[in-house]
Amino acid sequence: MVISAVGIFVAFAAIDLPRPWHFVVMALGMVLYAGVGIVCEHRASVRRKATRQEALFHGGLLACIMVAFGIGRIAAFALFDLPPQGLLSQAAAGAFVAAVAYVAATPVNRSIMKSIVQHGGGAL
Repeated sequence: MVISAVGIFVAFAAIDLPRPWHFVVMALGMVLYAGVGIVCEHRASVRRKATRQEALFHGGLLACIMVAFGIGRIAAFALFDLPPQGLLSQAAAGAFVAAVAYVAATPVNRSIMKSIVQHGGGAL
């Protein structure tokens, strides 16, 4: 979970980097975030297909993470007057807020996923 949060932070903090590094660092962060999920699924003792509800939940989770990033970035500008570029920028502050929100919501996310799996939603 912490490695996923680091991946989220790296991906969102890369938004303000110059052109060639923007894509490279953002891709690295997203690969780190998605890679943890893939490794966990690969190590699972039970193989099952994803359901529609799981896909919708994960899409909604990513949307909530992006909203947290936007709120953090706007707050960094409005409250702390952080610059739009640099190491301590608005994107870095927003990325930190998104990563913390992801970690803080993990217990709720796990209970929702447990409920979806137990009820066995519709297949993709």
